[in-house]
Amino acid sequence: MKKLIRWFGTQERPHYGRLWLLFFIYPALVALLVQLVVLPYIFPAWNAGDGMLAGGDWYMFHLIAVNLAQKIHAQGWSVWQLRPYGQAPAGIAAAVYALIVPKPWTLIPLNAALHATAAMVLFLIMKSFLPDWRKALLTVFPFWLFPSAMIWYTQIHKDGYSIAGAFLFLYGWVLFAQNRTWERWWRGLLAMFLVFLGAGLVWVVRIYSVQMMQGVSVALALALTTIFVFRLAKKKLQWYSALAAIVVPWVVLIAMTPLTRGGIESEAPVTFSPAQPSQPVQPVQPVQPAQYAQSRWQSNGWPKFVEDEAYALALVRDGFTLGFPDAASNVDVGVRFRSVVEELAYLPRAVEIAFLAPFPSDWFGQGSFAQNTIMRRVSAFEMIGIYISLVLLPLAIWRWRRKPELWIVFIFCVGMMLIYALVVANVGTLYRFRYGFIMTLVAIGIAGGFSFWGARGKSAKV
Repeated sequence: MKKLIRWFGTQERPHYGRLWLLFFIYPALVALLVQLVVLPYIFPAWNAGDGMLAGGDWYMFHLIAVNLAQKIHAQGWSVWQLRPYGQAPAGIAAAVYALIVPKPWTLIPLNAALHATAAMVLFLIMKSFLPDWRKALLTVFPFWLFPSAMIWYTQIHKDGYSIAGAFLFLYGWVLFAQNRTWERWWRGLLAMFLVFLGAGLVWVVRIYSVQMMQGVSVALALALTTIFVFRLAKKKLQWYSALAAIVVPWVVLIAMTPLTRGGIESEAPVTFSPAQPSQPVQPVQPVQPAQYAQSRWQSNGWPKFVEDEAYALALVRDGFTLGFPDAASNVDVGVRFRSVVEELAYLPRAVEIAFLAPFPSDWFGQGSFAQNTIMRRVSAFEMIGIYISLVLLPLAIWRWRRKPELWIVFIFCVGMMLIYALVVANVGTLYRFRYGFIMTLVAIGIAGGFSFWGARGKSAKV
């Protein structure tokens, strides 16, 4: 075991390439096992075909990709689209299918690489708190190993892209908060690159998420401005470095705007004709969320930009509630916002849902499909671990209360979780959307536990 640990790094420094390889191999092997063995032979009733789990969007993405790949072969690459039917995972899968073969296993390296990259970036964030890289590595294990993550690395989904992008984005802001970033020009450029790379990766699959990230980044930029003004006053940084540290985050925040255009939009669910399952068709909904929200929105004299952002959140929520009104894991589906005041009043409930759902009362209920029922049992195991880690989170907050990196992580993750809890009225969907953010807080909580017990051990020796 000691030799194995040493292979991944010395006591002082990890071997980053080998750690990424470790993060990659596990999801790749699991995906191969699920697609080629578990679904076809052990649980064939759950197999929608080609190693795709029945009852999810991933099979829809697969069928769209197969159809588009056939068109590419027949008509050339000019017919390729990044977002056929508004679904980027299908467009990316179609490109891979056209180049190799139209089978989901061809996407396993890409999906495993996204999950591995997200785990590696989370590890780098956690090294900002724990000097011992081995302990920092352990804090990443829940994110890396929890079974619910299998949905996006064994199937075809958006979350692998959005989580990896959000982590890269967050790590860039964590670097913005560090003095050393502004003492060498290339570090500042690296932080900017990571922010734009992360935002771009999220933009590929969820434009409205980039809008949310930009909104939360306003709070991050305000926090950094305050921090570096105080550092400059205390002469902890040269004036030109402090000026760059204050100005650059705001410039980055504004420069993100092109990636946010067209994000708040209604996308009706894609269904398939039973006679021709490979031909996706778009149903017509009787009420469009944009029309419905606009007809009932009540302006209460708030500043225009506040009203606009609040209305956008109401629009997204209407898209989810009208698009999937009968989903088994819906929560508060009857709640639709008509004003800024109503959204503010719902915030305490949003906090409860964001951090604690699915609640214990939901762990042993029945899902829409047999596999969804199993996932409810899995969520019970995961939520117990999350609850324990959240209990430890105050220890971490107290331990690193003077580290700006902690507040950057906390503001970003909590902000994104609350926004998603405001607009997503389905616990199953919210579970995926918030996964990267809540697992970052879980990692921080575990790190707080390590730090607390380490401090106690030193006190006992003294």
